[in-house]
Amino acid sequence: MSREICIYCAVQRLNYDEDEVCRIFAVLDESSERSIPDGELSLAFLDTETMRVMHGEFLGDPVPTDVITFPGDPENDFAGEICISVEYAAECAEEHGITLADEMTLYMVHGWLHLSGLADQTPEDAAKMRQEEAKAIQLLKAQNAIPSFMFA
Repeated sequence: MSREICIYCAVQRLNYDEDEVCRIFAVLDESSERSIPDGELSLAFLDTETMRVMHGEFLGDPVPTDVITFPGDPENDFAGEICISVEYAAECAEEHGITLADEMTLYMVHGWLHLSGLADQTPEDAAKMRQEEAKAIQLLKAQNAIPSFMFA
């Protein structure tokens, strides 16, 4: 399946290769046991304050968060939107001693899994989400599909 990915980046100092980012979703779409709706996928790289405002407005919790996923409208050829806090990812990556690329990839996978129907509100759902994230990351690494991210 070939899917159009629309990327918006509000964090000017973030450097990444758009083709590498799109490859994540191509690999997931083609190789994962799960699937998301057909249509365009929107991906937004945002700052912490924007994510905090969105989290409060749409989910009633005005604290910063890592990923917010909005379901799409398959009838209008829209798979959904994944919004990622780049600054939050950088803080978590540093805290956990991993690369920004690994943390950003995890967030993209997490959003994609939400669009595939997985939830993470209950402990059981969260455990299933962690399992599926690990499988997806393993798949992406096997396909050499982890993009690079860095700050200018």
